[in-house]
Amino acid sequence: MNFSMQDTFNLGWKLAAVLRKQSAPALLHTYSAERQPAAQELIDFDREWAKMFSDRAKQAASVEAGGVDPKEFQRYFQRHGRFTAGMGTHYQPSMITGEGSHQHLATGFVIGTRFHSAPVVRVSDAKPMHLGHAGKADGRWRLYAFSGGDSLGDSSAGIRALCEFLYKSPESPVRKYTRSDWGIDSVFDLRAIFQQDPFGFGHPIDTSPAGASQRTLRPS
Repeated sequence: MNFSMQDTFNLGWKLAAVLRKQSAPALLHTYSAERQPAAQELIDFDREWAKMFSDRAKQAASVEAGGVDPKEFQRYFQRHGRFTAGMGTHYQPSMITGEGSHQHLATGFVIGTRFHSAPVVRVSDAKPMHLGHAGKADGRWRLYAFSGGDSLGDSSAGIRALCEFLYKSPESPVRKYTRSDWGIDSVFDLRAIFQQDPFGFGHPIDTSPAGASQRTLRPS
């Protein structure tokens, strides 16, 4: 069920993006490229798992009799736990998944894998939540900006510089792909995550002319 729901979501948002003319029809080809390998991995896992389940437990006193080592049975299940839960999928580079050339900037998050979630507190109303629940499944692209320790204190770098670029630069994906008659956040949804409580910095929270302060988060 975990995989079938991911299949449906993967195809659903891509169909919507193409039908809304936000993406080229070539986007639909990434569905098979991403989901077919995942399905094959699931089939391979189920085949091996079923074989281990149906075999008898290995007896320590009778090595030649065969069977499954109970400890290996446990290790196999633990090793594939994230995969069976739908959390271990890894998409290869494509038109929507980047190459690994910038992987060194995020050593704890492998490019092409599922986005990590963590407890955070939304600054606008001090509401505790999980980062993965901060955005709705509404078809928009997500931009998560993780700030440095003193990001708010430097107007020429960090979050402030990113917001200025996204809001004003002709090279900004927000400006390039958002129609003039649409809202500024109708295609891209920006979330800023700060290492510390921004209220302790002595700086204004609204770091973006577009109002990114409504989506400022900090770790709980």
